[in-house]
Amino acid sequence: MAAILLCGHSLTAQAQGETRHEVAVAIGGLSNSNWMNAFEDILDAPVSSAYDKRNSKYFGTISAEYFYRLNTTVAVGGIVGYGHRSYDLYSKDTDTFSGKSTSNYFTLMPSVKFNWVQGRHFGFYSKLAFGATLRTEKDSQIDYSKSKIHANWQASLLGLEAGGRSVRAFAELGVGEQGVLLGGVRYKF
Repeated sequence: MAAILLCGHSLTAQAQGETRHEVAVAIGGLSNSNWMNAFEDILDAPVSSAYDKRNSKYFGTISAEYFYRLNTTVAVGGIVGYGHRSYDLYSKDTDTFSGKSTSNYFTLMPSVKFNWVQGRHFGFYSKLAFGATLRTEKDSQIDYSKSKIHANWQASLLGLEAGGRSVRAFAELGVGEQGVLLGGVRYKF
């Protein structure tokens, strides 16, 4: 009998539009990994002055999120992310291809989200996450390969979402592994 009442309460809550779960996909630019690469390039400039970096490719962190809403304000969940950077090395003396360098970034961060305003078709929120990134590097020029793990985080101080009751587009302004500016689509159920 208790199970029937519990199921009835759950269906009533769903019928009234209460959502507890949300999933999202996003892409962001100027992530922590991107900043780290820029500083490493500056520090490596004297050592790598004999080579030109060409065909450089970097895309922002692509991430997926899940949140479970504990109450009207606080939701807990996690973020997984992937970033990639690659470039070709050419000898400055002979202008010939010398090798390729590739870095991949795999991130996992538990997170908390604070919903400050939740309207029927819009919302304002903040998000904090802290976890780790696995960075894999390969350089065919010197036959080099390594992996390392480092702490990482995301602090999105201003998040705006708009759209329907279940599906919303969102944009965030913050700093961290997801990026300084990121956007995506969220589904609430």
